[in-house]
Amino acid sequence: MGIPNLLQIIGPGIESMRIANLGSGKSDSPVSLQVRYLHCALLMNVDIYKPYVDYLQTQKFAAGVVEFTCKDVVLWLAEQPEGEYDVVLLIDLLEHFEQARAGFVVRLCKHVARRKIIVFSPLGECKQGPSDGNGYQRHLSTLTSAGLETLGFRVEVLPAFHRHFDPPVDAGLAVMEVGEWD
Repeated sequence: MGIPNLLQIIGPGIESMRIANLGSGKSDSPVSLQVRYLHCALLMNVDIYKPYVDYLQTQKFAAGVVEFTCKDVVLWLAEQPEGEYDVVLLIDLLEHFEQARAGFVVRLCKHVARRKIIVFSPLGECKQGPSDGNGYQRHLSTLTSAGLETLGFRVEVLPAFHRHFDPPVDAGLAVMEVGEWD
């Protein structure tokens, strides 16, 4: 598999979906950039780092309605009603939480998502410190395919996907089907 295709992973009916893009960052990596082109009904971008939110607000998006909020993802999730979003995206986010907190984020996402939770993340040891002046960029946990499967995800491993690390690091594309589909 090359770069995962978010449109295919999300599936049919995207035009009427509400999608939450948590830890949106600048949405400029090969996977997260695709979020800008999703023709969904509503796209909510959430990030704790204000310069990233400010940057995203200058970008074009294909969604019918695009919203932005600068807030801690855990606090934002805790405020959301059950089933508020069809799909929750966690692209390069979970590794920025300590292990137990990452699991808690997934549990909160299960409450908010009606259809799917999609995770894309480095797998295995992948050290990263602050970047862009953003201390939140530090990696605080090591994700594994077994750990994601324990949380209820179906995982596909993309060997050496993250070539910007030395040595290159595997990536995991993890999808969890949740709730009842209309």
